[in-house]
Amino acid sequence: MARAKRGALGGSAGTRGPGNGPALDERGVRALASLDAGEGLVVSLTLDADGRRFPRKGDYEALFGDGLRRARAALGGRDLPRQAMRAAESDLERVARFVTREFDRGDAAGLALFVSSPIDLWTEFHLPRAVGTRIVLDRHPHVLRLEALLATGKRTCTVIVSRNRARIFSTRLGRTAERSEILDDVPGKHEQGGWSQARFARHVEEHAHRHLRRTAEAVFEMSRGESFDHLIVAGPDEVVAEFEKGLHPWLAERVAARLSLAMTSGLSEVRAAVLEVERAIETERTAGVVERLLEEAGARRLGAIGLEPTLKALADGRAETLIVADGPAPDGGFRCLSCRRLHLGGGACAECGGAVEPVQDLAEELVDEALRRRCEVVMSVPGAVPGGVGALLRY
Repeated sequence: MARAKRGALGGSAGTRGPGNGPALDERGVRALASLDAGEGLVVSLTLDADGRRFPRKGDYEALFGDGLRRARAALGGRDLPRQAMRAAESDLERVARFVTREFDRGDAAGLALFVSSPIDLWTEFHLPRAVGTRIVLDRHPHVLRLEALLATGKRTCTVIVSRNRARIFSTRLGRTAERSEILDDVPGKHEQGGWSQARFARHVEEHAHRHLRRTAEAVFEMSRGESFDHLIVAGPDEVVAEFEKGLHPWLAERVAARLSLAMTSGLSEVRAAVLEVERAIETERTAGVVERLLEEAGARRLGAIGLEPTLKALADGRAETLIVADGPAPDGGFRCLSCRRLHLGGGACAECGGAVEPVQDLAEELVDEALRRRCEVVMSVPGAVPGGVGALLRY
């Protein structure tokens, strides 16, 4: 049985995420997925702590408290060996203490935490995007949402330029690394000598243009091996404008923001600026998805709104994008023990006639079902979607 000590799987060595906590990475998630607690349980927590939605610590703690109560109630109904039950109860307490007393979100939008005393496991990741608040108790770590985040994680290139220097950074999933630095010898006014003023000015401009072209070429070469979703450019306005003229059209289309980062900016400053830009892009994109859903549903085309139509679309494989509004979880919900289909009502399964069992949190079950079916999941603001849930359809 695989074993891991506290922090052993929390990202690559020296890799920090938003809030200076351990950053999410593929290797850590793969290692988690291979673990098995045997007769014991793993507590898997994802916590939405986005400061834009939860400006006060108590705001996201209240949502966590609701999830904790549901997890304790579900644990009480399980048939476990006494030792495993006590270990799980203790692990839930450890998780509660960490969230309320130790967790410092910094600029992180979320937290993923995996705890299991039977296998000596404590692993945490600080997330650049929220993936919902949920506590799952199972023999294996519940990594479905982290796998989805890894699969959809965007990469952003940031270039800070001046007339003779450039620094190039790459950011993905809250991790920022400096890829290269370009320094060119561009003459200054003190080197004018006996040259005429106009001739010397042209000479200086030629050197500066050459430097900016070289930087643009370096960014393009980097993109061939490490494709970017977004490009951020920082520097004096006139230098940025000149630099963008030399960008390959593919990169020019990906310019997402122009910032005023200093050439001396540290990795944490660059990362914070990138996260702010990425969150603004995500907010705009979410608004567009919701607008499309309302249009499609209103025209009775490729849109479903409400729990029952959305559940049916998911079960039939017609859902392409699930839209779930933040807010109180919808009541009720059952899952068939045989075919695993989700239902609103109890009794026999309408699909196969099998017995059904209640689910802890229908909205969270909907999200997991969508991810298992390779659907995109979009979290919208409360009230944006009537009934709190909807789906864009494939057909």
